[in-house]
Amino acid sequence: MPQHKEFDTAGKKPGLQVWRIEKMDLAPVPPELHGNFYTGDSYILLHTTSAPSYNVHSWFGDETSQDERGAAAIFMIQLDDFLHGAPIQFTEFQNQESNSFLSYFKYGITYKKGGVASGFKHTMTNELDTQRLLHVKGRRVIKASEVAMNWSSFNRGDCFIIQLKECIYHWAGSECNMFERLKTIEMAIGIRDNELHCRARIKMIDEGSEPEAVIQ
Repeated sequence: MPQHKEFDTAGKKPGLQVWRIEKMDLAPVPPELHGNFYTGDSYILLHTTSAPSYNVHSWFGDETSQDERGAAAIFMIQLDDFLHGAPIQFTEFQNQESNSFLSYFKYGITYKKGGVASGFKHTMTNELDTQRLLHVKGRRVIKASEVAMNWSSFNRGDCFIIQLKECIYHWAGSECNMFERLKTIEMAIGIRDNELHCRARIKMIDEGSEPEAVIQ
């Protein structure tokens, strides 16, 4: 079985490597975007320790196709062969991820709408032109889901991240808990530092005290 070119660097040093299935092939996801997953796609992740030991995960979004699932399964087998059967294999599903999987992402994970079939790519969006609303939930591990940018998406019991170009707003509902507030701040910092290269400002707002820029 021929070796995929992406395996040339697989497991060579400790850390996390992520690939997305694109047109039945492997496409690397930039480290700055690790933790972002399109709900219409399938992914393969390799976590390597200094021992070395390997964990290989396949991740499937709720809307991924059967063809992409099949391609991911094939690449999992090939990667296992390349690493001489050493990896421990995991299968992950959206909103049902294992503790091992979730532990890789310091700032939590974000579910984005769409997928490769819709033309969405994992590229750095440092032009500060993005507008999106993320619904942040969770106690042990924080997860964020992209939702419609309108007031009907909000609720008092949770926190949200509103990205309006160069500003990232941390919005806290009146009934959310302090843990979720703190974790949402961490996620906002991760977006600013990793996706936007520290070129955005973070502002904290509470329910009922929204500035005009957010209300519009």
